[in-house]
Amino acid sequence: MARAELTNRRRYVLIGSVAMLAVLVAGGGLLVALRSRGGPARTAGAPAPATVPAGVSPDGAAATRGLPGDDQAAARGCDRKPDASNTGPAPGSRFQPMPAGKLATPGQVLENKEFSGLIDIYADNVTIRNSIVHDGIRVRGSHVLIDHVATSGIAISGGTGHVIQYSNLSGGDDGFHISSTLEPVSGVIIRHNYVHDRRPPKGAHTDGIQVRGVRKLSVVCNNIDLSPYDKTQTAVVFLEWANGGNRDVVVDHNWLNAGGTTLVVAAKNLRVTDNRFGRGFRWNVCRLGNDDAGRSTFFSAGNVWADNGRPVVLCGQTR
Repeated sequence: MARAELTNRRRYVLIGSVAMLAVLVAGGGLLVALRSRGGPARTAGAPAPATVPAGVSPDGAAATRGLPGDDQAAARGCDRKPDASNTGPAPGSRFQPMPAGKLATPGQVLENKEFSGLIDIYADNVTIRNSIVHDGIRVRGSHVLIDHVATSGIAISGGTGHVIQYSNLSGGDDGFHISSTLEPVSGVIIRHNYVHDRRPPKGAHTDGIQVRGVRKLSVVCNNIDLSPYDKTQTAVVFLEWANGGNRDVVVDHNWLNAGGTTLVVAAKNLRVTDNRFGRGFRWNVCRLGNDDAGRSTFFSAGNVWADNGRPVVLCGQTR
């Protein structure tokens, strides 16, 4: 999971004992060929994705000020807005065809694959990296890593310690759906992802992220853009009080746009900080859930409109 920050004392020791290390990174644009199911290769030009984008200091100090522990690490590199050029599989990748189905072997690392349909991850410690998954991913095991993946949506319905990062989610209904209906879900980090161009099936609604019961969730440095608005959209971030409720949630340094309402709030110990909001919503930028035992009050700071940088007041929060 996330690296702990160095203490000030350790920094002084390192500064006193190490002179200087200069790293020069040279990169260039490449063409990525992504083979579509049952058809010819498709290509897109894009610079290679980077764990720490160019122009951002490795410790991410500017982007993480004021965030606790793991969330500081998750926020690194937030100066770069996630989009099609820096999420999903790396340029130049070649993919091995794989069938849809269940992944039940603990510790599997599946890299440079193209799955023909939906995959269900039941095992623990599974990694899907630099791959394409048609028709989405469902997660039931624990400690699952989904990294630089292109898919329609990701549903988490069990387990703990999940990380979804640098992935490109388009098509389908919800971008992310997190629910403790079947089993408790906890310790989820969603960071540096691009969620866009939702296409729900007839009669369904769509959210960027819908959460129905979680303990400890970090939504950091994602670009979730549901624009243009249509009547299938509920919210960009929908924190729904269900299955024991949502607790210890951080929504930080994201770009959020559209939805009937952009942010729907029902959580305890919720922090919404330093996000940039678009104006593509239909009704309002923020709506409170049912107010009970303080689950619709939250800490809000540093949130602004994306077009002019002026402060956004979310659901009457004044901080």
